[in-house]
Amino acid sequence: MTHPVTAAVRVFLEEQVSQAQVDWVNGVFTGASMEETVQLNSEAIGKVRALALISSLEYGDLEGSV
Repeated sequence: MTHPVTAAVRVFLEEQVSQAQVDWVNGVFTGASMEETVQLNSEAIGKVRALALISSLEYGDLEGSV
């Protein structure tokens, strides 16, 4: 059973990933130059990967760290 706060955080994280996908489709990560576009896309990829990692954490992953 997932704690309600954990469930709400996961929904929030999933919404952030979905928004990044919409932003990508809308060209938000397209810069004025190829280098800027690469940088913007790299940042977005890193953000989405971090969101996915945080979303996948379970209590056992953090047990003893808290």
